[in-house]
Amino acid sequence: SRAYSLGLEDERGDLLDRLAGLQARMDARSERHMADLDKVKTLNLAQKADADAKEETHRIELADSRREHDTARTQATQATNEVDELRREDEIRAAQHTSEFLNLESRLSAARREINRQKKAISGSGMSLGDDFDEQRELEHMLKEQRSENATMSSTLTQLRLELLRSNQARGVEAAVTEQPQSGDVGRVGKAGKDHTASSRSRKLPLSKKLSSISEDIGVEDVASEAGSQISG
Repeated sequence: SRAYSLGLEDERGDLLDRLAGLQARMDARSERHMADLDKVKTLNLAQKADADAKEETHRIELADSRREHDTARTQATQATNEVDELRREDEIRAAQHTSEFLNLESRLSAARREINRQKKAISGSGMSLGDDFDEQRELEHMLKEQRSENATMSSTLTQLRLELLRSNQARGVEAAVTEQPQSGDVGRVGKAGKDHTASSRSRKLPLSKKLSSISEDIGVEDVASEAGSQISG
């Protein structure tokens, strides 16, 4: 029985040693798990802080983008209004130029008729060196005044042509700017089956022809030279 008791004591000691080893291993494993858990918590907190910072940055960028979009839309509206105002001013100016051109054409035609009448009067009077010099001087004075008036009208006509050229160039630039975002509307056909772009160009064409016809058909310089030849003759 004593040997049996000693065997039990030895077995009990072995069991206690095994339990102590298991407890030590469990404690070490628990410590490792706690350390890993702390690392995961720290990493999660860092990732959350980074995500919050990125979200705040995106929110600020979105607000800035919205403000820029609103500003760009306001500027586009203002630019459209300015273009419309310039177009209206150009139309009014073109109408004024047309009226002035028609007036100049009428005055130049009247001046040419007056010169022809005076030419016929001089040739029909049969003046010589011994005729009435007062009447001749009066006719020469009238011709000089007419030539001066024709020169003034020629200068005015040149200035108007330059202004109209600048206006047409400005309208061309404005049309190019406004038609870029609206390229789909170029050459659009209306309800009546007509090309609005072509019709607008056809309405502007007679004004440019009027410019060349006034300078070529009426001939301001020819009128002045004709008056000078009549005076010298």
